[in-house]
Amino acid sequence: MSADFDLESALFLLNFRRLSAEQQRLVEWMIHNIGTLDKLLSAGDTPVGALSALRDGALERGDDLLALLAAYALFQRQLDRPPEKNGG
Repeated sequence: MSADFDLESALFLLNFRRLSAEQQRLVEWMIHNIGTLDKLLSAGDTPVGALSALRDGALERGDDLLALLAAYALFQRQLDRPPEKNGG
């Protein structure tokens, strides 16, 4: 391990311990779900079906925060989508 990594780890732990218990749980949740969060942040590149499946799976597991973030990503995709042209 490099000295930089050890310093970064120590700084992270020091800052983490200063957080409230609720903030620590949120950080732990974010670390655990980092891959999924990356998909949500790049929702423009993620198929709508995958976002829907992510939301539905989170709801089934009782992960309300992840379900809410996935629902927001779906909502954002709808806002970003160009309006459909009506025939005529």
